[in-house]
Amino acid sequence: GLNYEARCMASRLGERECHQFIVGTHTLREKNEIHVIEYSEDSEQVDATGVYSHPGEIWQLEASSCDKDLFATAYTNQQGWNCSIWKLDENQQPPAEEGGGAPEESSQMIDQLAKLNHVVDLKGHEGPISTLRWSVLEEGEESAPEAIV
Repeated sequence: GLNYEARCMASRLGERECHQFIVGTHTLREKNEIHVIEYSEDSEQVDATGVYSHPGEIWQLEASSCDKDLFATAYTNQQGWNCSIWKLDENQQPPAEEGGGAPEESSQMIDQLAKLNHVVDLKGHEGPISTLRWSVLEEGEESAPEAIV
């Protein structure tokens, strides 16, 4: 499960073989996380397939509809409001622990989370970002997300 409160969730629209979602945590004093979860229609179960470290409190999250591994976040950290594009690398994800573990074990594992691949920062905004949207250019192509302040 999630170690902290989550403010946003986005469907991985680029994932065509199963139902997957990206969830971003929102905590001021702890390290934030991106969780990749998968819903199985056959078993009606939700399973975590990956947990990644994120550099700030996640306020908005938007997944690419063309590339299942790309997504954007609007977040705050010590430098203020930020907007970045990230790429998941599921090959570097540590194997999931069976049984969930005790809460204290879970908090110790935070430092061992997989790192997100930072693609680019989106500049030109000030203050809170209320919406992130990818613009589809043509079938299978899209532009970088637009941050709406």
